[in-house]
Amino acid sequence: MTGGKYTCLVILLCLSFVVQAGSAEDSVSVPFNGQTLYIDGDATFLRTVNVPQIEALWRDTQAELTGDKAESAVALLNEKGVAILSPWLFQALSLCEKWFARTEGKVSCRNGALLSYWQQHIYDDGPMERREARRLARQSRVAKVQLDKTTLTANVLSGEQLIWNLTFLNDGIVLDRIYQYLSSLGAPTGLRLRLNGLTVNLQERGAENGKAEERQIIFAASLNGRARKIMPGAAQFGVLDHSDGWPVSERDVRGVANSATEAAMVAYLGAVASTRELAQFADEKSQVYIQTIDRQERVFATPGYYSKVGMANETRSFDMTMTLPEFNIPNYHGPYVAVWLTNNRLEIVKHLAIRGNSERWLSELRTWWRKVGRMNSDLIDGFAGATRKNHSLTLHWDGYNEAGKPEPDTLLVLHIEVAREEGGRDYIKVPLDLSAPWQDKIVITGTGEIGTIALWQ
Repeated sequence: MTGGKYTCLVILLCLSFVVQAGSAEDSVSVPFNGQTLYIDGDATFLRTVNVPQIEALWRDTQAELTGDKAESAVALLNEKGVAILSPWLFQALSLCEKWFARTEGKVSCRNGALLSYWQQHIYDDGPMERREARRLARQSRVAKVQLDKTTLTANVLSGEQLIWNLTFLNDGIVLDRIYQYLSSLGAPTGLRLRLNGLTVNLQERGAENGKAEERQIIFAASLNGRARKIMPGAAQFGVLDHSDGWPVSERDVRGVANSATEAAMVAYLGAVASTRELAQFADEKSQVYIQTIDRQERVFATPGYYSKVGMANETRSFDMTMTLPEFNIPNYHGPYVAVWLTNNRLEIVKHLAIRGNSERWLSELRTWWRKVGRMNSDLIDGFAGATRKNHSLTLHWDGYNEAGKPEPDTLLVLHIEVAREEGGRDYIKVPLDLSAPWQDKIVITGTGEIGTIALWQ
């Protein structure tokens, strides 16, 4: 999104490129429409790069994505409700719809009409009626869309017009197309592409567990939400919220995924979903990873993030499960749970879990509330999750502390506190020595509201 208008005007500027010579590692810079793409890597390979071809790909991509140009594919789809798309645009739209379904609308490329309406209010001082904004949000959520992979056709089946807007993915789509072109030339390991907050890295993974080295590609996107509101006026009047794909978070987000487009989408997700929800959407199975930094400089990373970006702290990491006993009583309430790590000086190392999102009842976790909760209301809003009766708790600690750095202390204390409405309250401390890998699983039998705790590396 540039210029604050959420539209991308294609203005052909004087294009040029610079090769910085003098070493085996060189860089090509390609300026276009006020932006600059940087390609870093082997000097010999960079001399084979056809820069005019990159410019043409960039220009073609922007022309197709710009919904306000009558001849663009997105404009045709918005006007007619049906269009045959180029393969790369069909793939991008399919990815949008996949994440739209998976996140129940939190990530959406369907909000073009809503964005236009909001722009009129924010920039042109036009009227903004709550009812109309909610109608446009609902219209985008309930529309039925059919995507035909055989014919590459997108078809809006619902009666009302649906306005697509992919501007928040523009850079990712551009970077993916340029990366595919460079791959066709035999892009070597060590190549790196940079465009605004997006990067593509081709690197070697070292041999692990007897396996040979393998090449991996890391697609990453960064979104700085603390320096500026992601969407001007996003929090006004409380008309729209995260469920509409409306980003109001002020966290910095870094998303890692299977493509630059998906990485940009995942970074956007980090701005509209709570910390707890991110763990549901991003995991090693989906090969999507997210790191966020909130206003208090607390760092949260979904499982596998540090390993994916080559920063794993395997010696200090561990997994944990905890069972919660079931009580055969009427009106059984799910317990409130807090799990956190401290060093031996009782300084917070990492929050691992909070179950329960009512401040009134979370205060019944007296130890946690006294030391942490009462001073961190935003932690409750973003990290806490609903109680889940007697469902067991499964956690992974990646060895990184609240500041997003490898924890230097090896002697830590695991704190677990459980409290239940009209029930008991139990608190347990487990000393941990992480100076060397554990040989065996650690099993602790709890009492009262705490069942069996198992820890392993």
